Amino acid sequence: MTSSYWEDPYPEYEELRTAGPLHFNEDLGTWIVTGHDEATAALTNEDLSSDWLRGPLFREVRAPAAEHVRDWLMWMDPPAHGAARTAVASVFNRTMSRTRAAWTSDLVTTRWEQFATEGGGDLVAGYALPLTTTVIIRVAGLSATQETLRAWSSAAGTLMAKPHHPPAVAAADRALAALAAELEDADRTDRTNGTGSAAGARDTVVGRADPGVRGGGTLHLASLFAFAGIETTSQAIARLVDLHLDGALDLARPAETVVHELLRYDTPVPQVPRLATRDTVVAGRRISAGDAVLVLLAAANRDPRRFPGPTTAAPREDAARHLAYGHGRHRCLGAPLAQHILTALVPAVRTTVPRRASRTTWLQGRGYRGIERLEVSF
Repeated sequence: MTSSYWEDPYPEYEELRTAGPLHFNEDLGTWIVTGHDEATAALTNEDLSSDWLRGPLFREVRAPAAEHVRDWLMWMDPPAHGAARTAVASVFNRTMSRTRAAWTSDLVTTRWEQFATEGGGDLVAGYALPLTTTVIIRVAGLSATQETLRAWSSAAGTLMAKPHHPPAVAAADRALAALAAELEDADRTDRTNGTGSAAGARDTVVGRADPGVRGGGTLHLASLFAFAGIETTSQAIARLVDLHLDGALDLARPAETVVHELLRYDTPVPQVPRLATRDTVVAGRRISAGDAVLVLLAAANRDPRRFPGPTTAAPREDAARHLAYGHGRHRCLGAPLAQHILTALVPAVRTTVPRRASRTTWLQGRGYRGIERLEVSF
């Protein structure tokens, strides 16, 4: 029994690539970047703004959740971006990553063994989401329940894919309000009891909160890392197992190599938008101020000029040059943590191998590819 998805996860990008690694798409009214070198140039071009949530697509959306996510550091440009990123970057540095490495590896393995002992089930709901949420709660220092964090993470993803869909906007507003209420209750309890919570620890993301910095308050950091950490890493876990069950991904190779090739071959966040703030040049082409630019990370990771035979998940020495974590100043802060989780999972799956119990069910209405259900048994 195989996955319900097509063998090649991104066949539509092959059609876009025929127009060139950088070209203007008349139907979409935007520049499309499909080449690896061109994507790298676009992601490091300071004339291309990350703040697309203040652009045409979101300009008229004034709901609380939409206003809130506009101030996430991932959408900021310098100098605001540097101030917000610097405040929390040390939580993910090499020293901190080594400190939590043993704990993370043990959690990945123990939870997998427990999942297998119980006979399996839906890998997304039964393993990937609880695992990544537990890690994010500890690393980010969040005083909120797993259910609240996952509800917000899911609602935020739908909001950004459907900003003009009233049910999606309303769901995001409710989820954000619930998260804010839990954080406020925890803070109030700590003040009443005169105790410090996990959120107050300086080795956590929220412990570095600074309300004086745009996007640096507790709620902004909690909502950002819940979305960015839970959803993307859970999906990478599900993809790893799904591709392995299809025979597309060989886990016998070194674990880190497997993970790099997984992310190159099947990029969880396939695209990032940019807006030109002034006339600029990308890969020799003139781009005018106000133009929209869509950098297709998944297509860049399939660029045959960079990765020969890109539609096969094969052993390759340069897989680590993938752009799944982004590039430049907006490269994913949590990349070392996500890489460690996935690397620890490879030997666990290799040792205790699951079987596919039903066809994979894929999410609908998101701005990224996602597995909704992946039923496995042991």
